[in-house]
Amino acid sequence: MISTGGTVEAAVRVLLDLGAAPEITVAATHGLLVASAQERLRRLPIRRLLVTDTLAPHPDQALPARVPSVAPLLTDAIGRLHHDEPLDPLLMRT
Repeated sequence: MISTGGTVEAAVRVLLDLGAAPEITVAATHGLLVASAQERLRRLPIRRLLVTDTLAPHPDQALPARVPSVAPLLTDAIGRLHHDEPLDPLLMRT
């Protein structure tokens, strides 16, 4: 989960200090992005931010964010549980 962006900022700084390429992709399940998180993330050399739609999307589109839906995955999981089918195939999706 990305809340304030402080942990992401620290991780990006460590990666850069260790010689990582400055075009970093950040992925998180929940993009809460409270307070000044968006401004903090904008200042970092993040090429792409990937967060799911588990929370309401933030109206600010200035971040290079991609927000895939988890609805198909949840639908499939609920259907499999209802029909007593294994969830293993869900883990094999790419």
